[in-house]
Amino acid sequence: MGHARKIVLALGIAALVFSASQAAFCQEADTAQQPGAQDETQWIWGEVVTVDGDKGEISVTYLDYDTDEEKQIIIRVDENTKYENVKSLAEINHQDAVSIDYLALADKNIAQNISVDKTDEIEPPETVASEELPQGAPVVISEDLMVEDQKTE
Repeated sequence: MGHARKIVLALGIAALVFSASQAAFCQEADTAQQPGAQDETQWIWGEVVTVDGDKGEISVTYLDYDTDEEKQIIIRVDENTKYENVKSLAEINHQDAVSIDYLALADKNIAQNISVDKTDEIEPPETVASEELPQGAPVVISEDLMVEDQKTE
């Protein structure tokens, strides 16, 4: 009988420790993911609606993945904002696709980094006519794939 009591006691203690650790874990996860927490860095990707250089603001339409709804946000720039593919706010245009890292404060959003998507301005690689290639030269289909010229005679 003494051995059975020890087993029951050990199982009871294990269950208490497990449930206490689960409660502590859940509590930490809830506080770490609270939306709207002050001084929290956020990220959006969307389309520019307006740019106001005088106020130093950019308005962007984006998809809120939590609600699956299209929303609009106003983000301010300051002297610490970094830009990618443009030099300043003045070079950003209506309908540009942008990715913005910003600091969500209680009363405003401050851009830390604004990256303008310029994929439509990338020039295609130069092509060479097949008659210009030497016999048996490998043919490059993409940077990752190369096919040997396999002409049969």
